Amino acid sequence: MRIHSISTICRKCLMLLALLLASIQMVHAQEESGGTTTTEQKVYGEGDLIATDYAGGKGTKDDPWLISNDLELAKLAHDVTNGNTKLMFAGKYFKLTKDIDLSKGKWMPIGTWKCNKDNNDRYFAGKFDGDGHTISNMQIEWVNEKGFEASWGLFGRLYGTPENTKDPKPEEYATVTNLVIENAQIEKKKGYIPQGSSVIKIGIVASDLTQYAEISNIIIRKSKITDNGEKYASASNYRVGGIVGYIDNGGHFRIFNISADTELNMHKDNASFTGQMTIAGGFGFSSIYGTHTTAI
Repeated sequence: MRIHSISTICRKCLMLLALLLASIQMVHAQEESGGTTTTEQKVYGEGDLIATDYAGGKGTKDDPWLISNDLELAKLAHDVTNGNTKLMFAGKYFKLTKDIDLSKGKWMPIGTWKCNKDNNDRYFAGKFDGDGHTISNMQIEWVNEKGFEASWGLFGRLYGTPENTKDPKPEEYATVTNLVIENAQIEKKKGYIPQGSSVIKIGIVASDLTQYAEISNIIIRKSKITDNGEKYASASNYRVGGIVGYIDNGGHFRIFNISADTELNMHKDNASFTGQMTIAGGFGFSSIYGTHTTAI
């Protein structure tokens, strides 16, 4: 009788253990499929998605700062956005040394995305040479805030600083050149309703060219700008371009050798949209023709 009782207890313990393991496996499967929990995607420039230094260089024309991976590119974005002057890295040079994959997290633009009119905005004023390399899988979730402009792209705003504004030299332009951008996606945050009646500027390369800016020798492949087909009320004005969203203020610009394959899916059948919308496969809007513009 005693042996029989121990055997019965062991069988019951094994059955309970099997049920417990099955429950753990079910929970794990649900978590992986998004059934019970969701994991917030990381953001470049935060936590462990940022480098402490560049791969080398001194920021000069002959010895540019070298960027060899996604974390170093995130450092550039962080350094511009958190810089101590509005026009960051004027006269400084950066160069990619390898292809870069940005699939580890959401991308924040190189420069502030939120233009709050309190002199806290930060623009890229330097020289960025892709050296023929590819930046792939950039993922941006766009939003805005009431009363503030919003600028979304690989770069926020480009703004050069020439000594003689009537006759700027090419080396004084804020420049992005010799670059391939592939499989980039800029999408509205799902379920988000844009706030207020500000301007939302979106472009794969940059949200806007503000003054004395050059983009050249750039190929964009298999990329997309979208609001996920959602219907939502919005009084904001949108400047959306497959390359650049907005060309601003009638400044001097140099734009040449650009190819863009960007799918645009914005404001389809959105009856509650009351703001302005300009959208194009290349440049979404120009406030005024520049005094000197070299076109595509």
